[in-house]
Amino acid sequence: AYPKKVSMSFDSDFNQSNVTFSPDLEFVYFTSNSQDKNRGKDPTLKLYRAKVQKNGDWTDLEELPFNSDKYHCAHPTISDDGLKLFFASNMPGGYGDTDLYMVDILSSGTFGKPENLGGFINTSAKENFPDVNNGLLYFSSNRKFGLGGLDVYMVPVGNLFIEPINLGEPVNSKYDDFSFVINGDMRKGFFTSDRPQGKGGDDIYSFVQETAIKSCSQIVEIEVLDAITDLGVDEVEINIFDEEGKWLNRFMTDN
Repeated sequence: AYPKKVSMSFDSDFNQSNVTFSPDLEFVYFTSNSQDKNRGKDPTLKLYRAKVQKNGDWTDLEELPFNSDKYHCAHPTISDDGLKLFFASNMPGGYGDTDLYMVDILSSGTFGKPENLGGFINTSAKENFPDVNNGLLYFSSNRKFGLGGLDVYMVPVGNLFIEPINLGEPVNSKYDDFSFVINGDMRKGFFTSDRPQGKGGDDIYSFVQETAIKSCSQIVEIEVLDAITDLGVDEVEINIFDEEGKWLNRFMTDN
């Protein structure tokens, strides 16, 4: 079957990409570039939302309120419960280049304030192309110690304060591997790569996941006491390891 072009009730002369739907399939979010005379040949990437009609057409386009002509917002993905939107941006105040952000989708249809996902997820390198499925956040980054170029990483949405896991081969390679999407229930997905065994440039690859990955979070309460005074100690770094000594998590206690 040939792909069917989506009918849009708005100006679609520019590029649209990275589509994500709300869980009820009522809304679609996507990236589009805009013609900004001040940016010359580097048009601004912005996020948009449209209503999805029963026949699949997109109508009632609206630009998301945190877009700007001064920075990019791109690569949207919706949380499993439809309450949060994740995206990539190089807005001021990040860790460098493009970072991943999260914003609440409010019941009124409006949005909260975008929040940077923090220093475990974001680095001075590029973090982009997020995808959320079954409680797990997948994204691409060209951070240090990867296999090369952009690699795909994974981290539980419920615990963004741990080091993301590099998915390794065969998904990742020494080339750019990105736009990873997965259906966790079916264990099937797709990603894009410019590895040389493709047909040229960026190609789409499919895969089947042999072992299910589930998000597992454990609430741990820790109190640190001074051995002599038996009084609580403030701002202590806690590191958690599994039975085999593998590092799992790190956080600071409060007061």
